Amino acid sequence: FRSRFAREVSAARRIRGGCTARLVAADLEADRPWFATQYVPGPSLHDKVAEEGPLAAAEVASIGAALSEGLVAVHEAGVVHRDLKPSN
Repeated sequence: FRSRFAREVSAARRIRGGCTARLVAADLEADRPWFATQYVPGPSLHDKVAEEGPLAAAEVASIGAALSEGLVAVHEAGVVHRDLKPSN
């Protein structure tokens, strides 16, 4: 577990991009290893749609562009995001 977790933290440290939450701290040696990312204010996409209903085309395009930019940064760091969904 610890070696996989260390790889995850190392990968997170390599990610650079304005549309990603940066890793701010980690402790791989703690009894329960942990890492913390930058706080990103605002609702999840799931919550926003549930509260406001369907989004306007321009907002969908803006969100899609930001998502694409974030995924490019993630992929350039050699990471594959395996849990991309509106609730996160």
